[in-house]
Amino acid sequence: MSDTVKTKQPLKIVAEAVDWKGHAPEVLQNMKDNLRKLDEMGIKAIE
Repeated sequence: MSDTVKTKQPLKIVAEAVDWKGHAPEVLQNMKDNLRKLDEMGIKAIE
């Protein structure tokens, strides 16, 4: 599965991460919670 990414400049694909293991669900939830807290403080960490 891949996500759509929009960029202002073209991206060059140089390799595929075939052995990458994703983060545990708890870690992902913690990241999302922290991003939500930053957003509530008016900080846009990801545009």
